[in-house]
Amino acid sequence: MQFSKISVIIPSYNQARYLSKCLNSLIIQKNSRMEIIVMDGGSTDGSVEIIKRYNNQIAHWQSQPDGGQVHAIIEGFKIATGNYLTWLNSDDILLPGAIDRHLKAFKHWPDADVYYGNHVLIDSFDQVVERFKHPFYYNNLAWLTEPYIAQPGTVFTRRIWNIVGGADIKMHCGFDYDLWYRFMLADAKFVHVGGFVSGFRQHSESKGAKWLQQYSQDDTLLRQRYKFKMGTTYTRQAGRLALIFIQILSGAYIETLAFRLFRYGRLKVYRPENDNNHC
Repeated sequence: MQFSKISVIIPSYNQARYLSKCLNSLIIQKNSRMEIIVMDGGSTDGSVEIIKRYNNQIAHWQSQPDGGQVHAIIEGFKIATGNYLTWLNSDDILLPGAIDRHLKAFKHWPDADVYYGNHVLIDSFDQVVERFKHPFYYNNLAWLTEPYIAQPGTVFTRRIWNIVGGADIKMHCGFDYDLWYRFMLADAKFVHVGGFVSGFRQHSESKGAKWLQQYSQDDTLLRQRYKFKMGTTYTRQAGRLALIFIQILSGAYIETLAFRLFRYGRLKVYRPENDNNHC
């Protein structure tokens, strides 16, 4: 049986505020079957000094101008030695026990290609503002809706990465969805590792908040690129209803709504501008 090793690439640029939290979330996993590679794009905000503090616990790091996030990830995977791969943006975190969950999943489902779990949404003050449980993954259903997994905490085999030719370096925001779609075209098997594995940080300075126009452009490109698999308007509506039914049946929607209501007294989705409401 092949030895399982996870390579975690951290693409980063001027994220000193969150970088140490990201690195700490990996270090506390305390697992020798994980390697950390930091690909910094030449930060000038003190990030390098932070990285140096973790020098003995990082397999490789570099800080130099690059071609952006996707380029950094691709180059990081070339350096990586693991047979399982993932990336973690420098403002996101892994939750305690995440790596152990994945390693157990590798053992139970050695024929799978993509391994994912549940995630929480955190704000710039490290507060959990949303909890999302993801259902089992059905490729046919995902074509009609969209890939319903979170990128942070999703691990895939080097084999499937090589089969699809890696990430599309020309995309800026939707490259993770594009990668999932190409995994699906390659008939990849997705499995849920169980439990919460990652924290996706949404804040007013994040890429998701600042790059809305680019996200829209990438979304349009994805719909054009894969429209032959996305079905008709009616089948997509049926797919969305089916996913909602699955989430209701599993209790995931009820749990999310209950969390919002009893923790924050609201049912609407969190927005990063809410960070301004903190003291």
